[in-house]
Amino acid sequence: MSTTDLTGSTALVTGATSGIGRSIALLLARRGAHVLVSGRDAARGDAVVATIREAGGKADFIATSPATTPASSTAPCSTSTAAATRRRPWKEPAGPGRAASPARRYLSALARGRRPGPWGQA
Repeated sequence: MSTTDLTGSTALVTGATSGIGRSIALLLARRGAHVLVSGRDAARGDAVVATIREAGGKADFIATSPATTPASSTAPCSTSTAAATRRRPWKEPAGPGRAASPARRYLSALARGRRPGPWGQA
């Protein structure tokens, strides 16, 4: 296993307050990265940051709020859909008969207000 030196870099680890996310945060810190620990539980996040700092690493905690209401859980999706509809960063496929990529089909379905499938099917 290689040991890449990450000194001078910053890593944001979501879900870093427990499990695999915590392990990844600790590993990145051991390799020299400044780790931004992100999670919902401030107490567990502070514990991870303290562990990293005790070992000589640099870390900070960023709290994320849980989606507890239907309105807050759908807000990011509706905001993203509105932004995609407004900007339309993709273009239609060039030439007749050319199939759109899965990413284009996915964005197109979002713009039409549909929930696309896992492979971009509308």
